[in-house]
Amino acid sequence: MQLPEIAVNLLVFNQIPLAQALDAVRDAGCSVIELAYTAGYATFDEHYAFTEEAADRIVDELRLRCLTCRSVAAHIDLGEKDALERFTRRLKFAHRVGASIIISNTSTVDKREVFGKNIVELSKVAASLDLTIALENPGDGAGNLLDSGVGGARLVDGLSLSNVRLNYDYSNAISYAGMDLAVQEDCAAAVPRSVNLHLKDLKRDEAAGVWNFCAIGEGDHDYAVLLREVKRQDRPPYVSLELPLHMRRGPDLLMQRKETAMDREGCVQAIKQSVRNIARIWRTV
Repeated sequence: MQLPEIAVNLLVFNQIPLAQALDAVRDAGCSVIELAYTAGYATFDEHYAFTEEAADRIVDELRLRCLTCRSVAAHIDLGEKDALERFTRRLKFAHRVGASIIISNTSTVDKREVFGKNIVELSKVAASLDLTIALENPGDGAGNLLDSGVGGARLVDGLSLSNVRLNYDYSNAISYAGMDLAVQEDCAAAVPRSVNLHLKDLKRDEAAGVWNFCAIGEGDHDYAVLLREVKRQDRPPYVSLELPLHMRRGPDLLMQRKETAMDREGCVQAIKQSVRNIARIWRTV
């Protein structure tokens, strides 16, 4: 089986302007992107980012570089009362930029009822736009409706909505579990129910007591476990590199911004190294 084409989540470029980030994707030898709008990790204007004008500008920039956008990471809490309006705006934007997948968090256990009502209505809007909603497991915190691959499988099976699936983040599952996760069991549950995967890696800095994000295959995660499960699928999920190199996980595993962000060339090299390592692991599983 051929390795699915790898998209680059633009979060890796932090605050580099869009045009420069897209040039960097091309320099890294990639042709598919994932737009990133995750509050706290990406900087954007909520009132402008999802307008038709903003979408059309992105489409023009992509066309100039022969790039395509397959997915939009547009995380919000889908259990909030205003989630219908906010996420509908994101759905229309994702459709306009040509994406087929839109990614979001779910919500917390105490908002289960509102989330349940919202996701049913949002799935109808998504269906009218030929979009799949991909629910992502978080990397830290507590009390989330989607706490792991196993929990995510249970959630989407219970929803039974054909266009609501998982965006499984292997690294997030490990850190959410306090670095103590039954990875084979979790991957086996999540991957068959995923339309997309987020790949990122962490390397422990023992002296500082923190975990730094790094190129895939250069850190502490065993990606053979995940990729072996992907290879078993008749219709494997898509894959996105999500390399928040300007961030790290602290001693409590919560996300922290680094004092100095990775420069453009460092980001390009991390993408290239990730793609090489993923291809190497893929050949061995």
